[in-house]
Amino acid sequence: MQVCFLGLSNSLTISNSFKNFYKAGLALVLVMFVFTGAYAQFNTDDVGFGEPVSDYGIKFSVGADAPLGNLKGFYRAGSVFDVSVVRNMGNFVFGAGLGYREFPALDHLQSYVVDDGSGSTAAVATATYQTYSSIILMASGTYNFPLNRRSALSLGLNAGRYFSSYGYSITSSDATYSEEGSVRGEALSYVAPKAGVAFNMANNVQLGIEARYNVFFTPFSISYSTQGGATSTSGTAYSSFATSVSLTYRFP
Repeated sequence: MQVCFLGLSNSLTISNSFKNFYKAGLALVLVMFVFTGAYAQFNTDDVGFGEPVSDYGIKFSVGADAPLGNLKGFYRAGSVFDVSVVRNMGNFVFGAGLGYREFPALDHLQSYVVDDGSGSTAAVATATYQTYSSIILMASGTYNFPLNRRSALSLGLNAGRYFSSYGYSITSSDATYSEEGSVRGEALSYVAPKAGVAFNMANNVQLGIEARYNVFFTPFSISYSTQGGATSTSGTAYSSFATSVSLTYRFP
């Protein structure tokens, strides 16, 4: 018996909490610009960018991550958390850390056709999916472009590995066919260009707001024929867009 794909909705369901996160993030940016501008008028001796209290610190980040491409038909926006040890080298900041990200499954069911091999449709099956979750090991590099002594624009790149887990189940309407599958700890390579804004709130405390375009993929390979020509490639790539708020504490 064969299960054939019938249809897939490409609509992305974004929860109210995800929308509220964006509103809160934008409001926070405006508040921080006003705060840092006013604060700097009365604190001209505070530590600026490129002049950290210590070369080392710890960074905590929380945000929302929205799946793109083929993932958005199965999953909706979810949460992402990470913690990193960072080192300042002038306007450069390098880090290494650990994170967690999850995409909850869409509430609606996916429809499939169950083919018994005779050419006629035996039944229509529905599929449900489990949350797509990932543990993230990453290294990061960022360059800060100071706007003044208390704020800066930042550009950078994250890279590392995702270890992802997910699952599904399919059941036909006449109960003659069922299938289940799951993957645990699938390793995917990961890169993410990022941009944001950072604010020095105190001599050793920094607030950041950041956006990242994540690309994670299984290893790609190329097969060659006996004549030496490329005959096939294999590999799968996924993407998502994340925004986050971070707090960095630089050691005294």
